[in-house]
Amino acid sequence: MFWSLTTTLRGYIRQPLSNYRFLRSSSYLGTAKKGAPWTPEEDQKLLELLRSLKGVRKWTTLEDYFPERTHLAIRSRARTLVGSRSVSRAPFSQEEDERLLELVETHGEDFLTVGSFMEKRSPYQCSRRWFLHLKKMNEKAKSISIRPARQWRQLYDNFISSTTNKSNSN
Repeated sequence: MFWSLTTTLRGYIRQPLSNYRFLRSSSYLGTAKKGAPWTPEEDQKLLELLRSLKGVRKWTTLEDYFPERTHLAIRSRARTLVGSRSVSRAPFSQEEDERLLELVETHGEDFLTVGSFMEKRSPYQCSRRWFLHLKKMNEKAKSISIRPARQWRQLYDNFISSTTNKSNSN
């Protein structure tokens, strides 16, 4: 009865369990850090909890350890921190950058697909590398390489048209 009443008070229809989760969440209580960066201490605490609670992936249970974070924020951070064990944390090499450029040209900005072809990189790492570094460099390189080609084409067309005009006038 209580949760049905909260449904009417919130102004729209939701399942009672959904209302319970919403009211229990730290985002409703106003204690959530909205977009605040994770501290190294929080990262360490999360990694320790993930190690000690092996196999437990009920993110709502971890909310008790991080009262200022929502379960969605905790899940997202855990996936970013842990990722795959084979994911490299080293800076991208020249070969990886070239491979990423090729894959983006082939598959577009679908980084789930692109990431599956990159051996030691996650889709998240690929998208960040692309948007923060390579996309700008790639656009600049294309603009530099296209301009001279167009200029040479115009020179060639002008030369051909001028020689044909001279030959036609004779």
